[in-house]
Amino acid sequence: MSFLHNHSCECVKSELDLFALPSTQTSIENGLWIHYKPISSLGDDGPIEFQVPGTGDDYIDLSHTLLHIKAKVLNQDSTNLVSTTIVAPVNNWLHSLFSQLDVYLNQKLVSPPNNTYAYRAYMETLLNYAPAAKQSHLTCSLWYEDTAGKMDSTDGKNIGFVKRQELISESKEIEMIGHLHGDIFNQDKFLINGVEMSVKLVRSRESFNLIVGSNDVKFKVCITDATLIVRRTRINPSVLLAHQKVLASTTAKYPITRAEVKVLTIPSGVQGKTLDNIFLGQVP
Repeated sequence: MSFLHNHSCECVKSELDLFALPSTQTSIENGLWIHYKPISSLGDDGPIEFQVPGTGDDYIDLSHTLLHIKAKVLNQDSTNLVSTTIVAPVNNWLHSLFSQLDVYLNQKLVSPPNNTYAYRAYMETLLNYAPAAKQSHLTCSLWYEDTAGKMDSTDGKNIGFVKRQELISESKEIEMIGHLHGDIFNQDKFLINGVEMSVKLVRSRESFNLIVGSNDVKFKVCITDATLIVRRTRINPSVLLAHQKVLASTTAKYPITRAEVKVLTIPSGVQGKTLDNIFLGQVP
C-alpha cells in the first residue's frame, strides 16, 4: 500500500481498538500562562513587537496564544469624544486594528508577508464560528455583526455600529482579547525549547478601522496597553530526553494548513469578471 509520505506509519482506527483501556497522559506535567509586554514603546502608528524567549525546558503551546489589547478612540487633537460624536470601530476591531502579522522563529519569517491580516481574521471568524460563539466569547474581540445592507449606516439602523459606538463613547477605554489568526497558531504541535518566537503587528489606518459619520472629522486610535499571552508547558524529562536524541539526527516537523489572502481589482460597475491564473505555483 502506498502512503502519503515515506515516513508515514500504519495505524488502526480507534473504532477497531476494542481491547484497550484509555491511556494516562504523563508527557505534560503542567502549564502556565506567561504575559509578555512589547519590546518597544506603544506609539500612535508604530508596530507592536513581542519577543518570546526559547530558553529553559518549557515548550510553547502555540494554539493557545492570545493577544490582549486596551484601546480608546480620541479626537485628532487627543481630546476625549463627547456623547454625541458619531464614530465607532469596525467589526472584529481587535484584529482590524492591524494590517499585518509577522511571526519569526529564530529570526526566520514563517508567516506570509502581506497586509491582509484584518481581512483574513474577519473571514475566518465569519465562516468558522456558529452564532452562539459570535454572540458570546467572540464579543471579547469586539465582534458585533453589522446589519445586512446597512454596514455603512451611522444613523442607528446598523445594530452592530450602535453597539460598538456605545462601548467606545466618550473615549472609554475598552479591553479586548482573542486568538491570533496565523498559520503557525492554527496547529496543535508545541514549539520546542531553544526556539525564540517574535511577533510583530503592524497597525492599520484609522480610515480603515473606524466608521465615522462625517469624512471631514478625523479621529485617532490610542492603544494604551498590549500583552501577548503565551502558554508554556512543562514536559516530562523522559520525553524531553527522547526528543533531544531524535533532534540530533532529524528536524521537528510542523505541518500547517496555509491560508492565503490575495488582493484582486474589479472595476466598479462591472457585474461579471473572469479571473485568470488565481493559483500560481503551489495549488491548494
